[in-house]
Amino acid sequence: ARHFIESVLALVVLRAASCVRSVSEQSAQMVRRVSRAPVSVLPVSVETESFLDTYPCPKEYGDHPRILAVSRLSHEKNIARIIRALALVPSDAHLYIAGEGPMRRSLELSVQGLGLGDRVHFLGWVAPQAYMAHATVVVHASLYEGYCMTLVEAVLSGVPVVTTAVGVAEELPNAVTTVVAHSDTALAKGLTEVLRHPPSAEARAEARTAMREVLLSPEETSTRFVALMLTCGSA
Repeated sequence: ARHFIESVLALVVLRAASCVRSVSEQSAQMVRRVSRAPVSVLPVSVETESFLDTYPCPKEYGDHPRILAVSRLSHEKNIARIIRALALVPSDAHLYIAGEGPMRRSLELSVQGLGLGDRVHFLGWVAPQAYMAHATVVVHASLYEGYCMTLVEAVLSGVPVVTTAVGVAEELPNAVTTVVAHSDTALAKGLTEVLRHPPSAEARAEARTAMREVLLSPEETSTRFVALMLTCGSA
């Protein structure tokens, strides 16, 4: 019900807008379907430096393939699908979930019901840099996103991602990005492929560099946003 109400309100606002700022090309395409206003893509600013440092391996991590999900534990993030997919990937892989939210208890019960208690680890809210740096793969299964900072941060950390087609997913470097359909089996297949055939260190480094080159600093984002607003005001 909440998502429906938010969608209706967004539709009303978009149809009344004189210009629109979108944070990804995917969301821009969605806006263009319902609004005649000009749409400009201006991504979210990212502090890249904190994802370039060297971090010690988190004490929670074990000596096994590590699948990391960084997300609020809410319906639209679809963590339940990631848990179900884990049951279909190689049994030595473990899932680490960084985040909190209203669905934590139901997700814990799901883990118990699937017999995955020894392979799923709830980390709570943590700073993600060290966990990403030492992850084997970052997974994301959201139903919808405007941008999805987690995916960008994963690529900056030199880690491959397996994700549904949300936010900037299809704008990330192909060599380290696997985009899958919204299904348990598709997600499991994508994860299994990356675990068995991970991108090379060279490919990850190149993707990391390419990501840094296209991202905007907070200062650059502010400058472009002001310019966008001035253009909109004079239209």
